Amino acid sequence: MAFKTSLMFSPAVWDEFFAPYLKQSVSHIKIPWIYHSDGNLVPLLDKMLELGMNGIHPLEPGTMDLDYLKKTYGKKVCLVGNIDINHTLRDATEEEVHATVKERIEQMGPGGGFIICDSNSVPEYCNPRNIQWMAEAVAKYREIYGNKTA
Repeated sequence: MAFKTSLMFSPAVWDEFFAPYLKQSVSHIKIPWIYHSDGNLVPLLDKMLELGMNGIHPLEPGTMDLDYLKKTYGKKVCLVGNIDINHTLRDATEEEVHATVKERIEQMGPGGGFIICDSNSVPEYCNPRNIQWMAEAVAKYREIYGNKTA
């Protein structure tokens, strides 16, 4: 639906060509579901939430203000993703992976409504070692925000 910097089309195009058909399609979903789209979705998020999704993925790094998303949408929908596949999960050091995971948990974790994971899907060029480091860091840092609230 979007590039890193903007939508692929105007909100009016969403209203006319996407929303009616998506609403019809998702009306049949009876279990929690996550909407996947790369890029900066902020201009459409309020309209998209009318579809009834339970999560937004992948929170591509560098596209949307995570603090704004957490404050504005963190109680409305689960925010999913934001660990960069192009560096953190590809060629970052173990220390970089751990620091990124810790930072993201500290930023997005308080109050819940966040699932930390890759920033898209895990392509073949990601290093399995880095994915393991991410998992280890999640296990190590997931409780750091404890009882804090958003």
